[in-house]
Amino acid sequence: MAREVELTDAANEEFDAAILWYESEQPGLGVRFVLHMDEVFERIADDPMPFPVWDKDSGVQRATVEVFPFVVLFSALPTKILVVALAHTSRNPGYWTKR
Repeated sequence: MAREVELTDAANEEFDAAILWYESEQPGLGVRFVLHMDEVFERIADDPMPFPVWDKDSGVQRATVEVFPFVVLFSALPTKILVVALAHTSRNPGYWTKR
């Protein structure tokens, strides 16, 4: 049974900012980004176990987004998937660790 995927406020802000940026670069690209993100969220919700652990201390896992240079950093909790960051792979690695 798939768990609900919930984004923290910070992750939601990152998601919105990425959508706006991609859409400003090319009309329709923001929509494509959302579709790819939805696919990742579904895969995580269906079975988070195959995704590698990014941070051993917190247990945060990561899922790579195909086509777009982002990773989804999340915690698999008993009742939901909590997305803590949508991190661009070329910017400030590890910035989200204090969340």
